[in-house]
Amino acid sequence: MTVLSWIFMGLVWACILALNVFCFYQMFWKEQDTTRTDMKR
Repeated sequence: MTVLSWIFMGLVWACILALNVFCFYQMFWKEQDTTRTDMKR
């Protein structure tokens, strides 16, 4: 593999991981928000 293909592969993996982290972060905060509203009631 050439250097450019390694860089491209690294960028693709970085995008996939960033998307996964973003989705899990959103799910985590949505769960916390529901527990917070339940505690207030």
